[in-house]
Amino acid sequence: MSRSIRTVLHLLGFLVFSNVFGQTNDFLLKQADGYFKNGQYFKAVLIYQQLHKSGTLSPELILRRSICEYETNHIDTAESIVKELIKTKYAQNVSALYLLGKIYMSSGRFDEAALQFKKLLNVNMVTPALKSKVIDEIKRCGSAVKLAQQVDQTLVESAGAEVNTIWDEINPVQSINIDTRFYFNSNRESAGIEGNTNPEYELPYDMYGCSLINAEWSDIGPLNVDLNTKGHDLLLDFDERGQVVYFKTGENGVISYFLRILLFRITASINWVHWIWAFCIRRMIYFSLQILLFCFQV
Repeated sequence: MSRSIRTVLHLLGFLVFSNVFGQTNDFLLKQADGYFKNGQYFKAVLIYQQLHKSGTLSPELILRRSICEYETNHIDTAESIVKELIKTKYAQNVSALYLLGKIYMSSGRFDEAALQFKKLLNVNMVTPALKSKVIDEIKRCGSAVKLAQQVDQTLVESAGAEVNTIWDEINPVQSINIDTRFYFNSNRESAGIEGNTNPEYELPYDMYGCSLINAEWSDIGPLNVDLNTKGHDLLLDFDERGQVVYFKTGENGVISYFLRILLFRITASINWVHWIWAFCIRRMIYFSLQILLFCFQV
């Protein structure tokens, strides 16, 4: 084979590889941006990290990576990335400057955060809405500094990183029958949550439980699959005896909500030793009622 033919073949191979590589990067970027827009930062940051190492991220996407690092509690990494951006590319970018202030706040460096927010107010591109938001952040920094200087009069203790995550934990409810048992709702991203790049997608809320035993939070996890569906499931409260749980589900709307309350009313008095029989009864009644509802709809 002549040298000219080999050269042409090498050139064609390079062009094909470059085209495939570019298409792969485009697909990954689209996927990462989809995760980013719907708040699945854990999934987005992995892709941004991969593309950042290959040198294919624009300054705007590098900023997105730093936001993901911040939202997933990788504060030091987020700080180093956004500082480099401000130093080289984004000296007047309001999003980068604001993020750096939030990073300082998350690190407990309230004096530095206040100074950073004040610098942001001098940038011409700050909108009135952002200006108002920045002023509120400066006030929060001032309050934090004052509180840090006061003598502790109360004990405030966090439930820990396994209970308080970067996601939303709302509506805590203490068990009626067990003082050390607590329930709450969370839209945390977990291994069971499927990735979704649809901008309209929202991480579903599920019901979780945890226990406080010997000053340690333990037994943290979602309630069983009879309660948590693929849609939103929000625990509301218990009855006065603690034998009936009231909750709202987004699986089949109000109908499913009342069906499930009915099932738990029927089986609430069954001794937990016979939990297998209770489970079987609940499932049989549930499917029977669903069939009846389907017949009525038809």
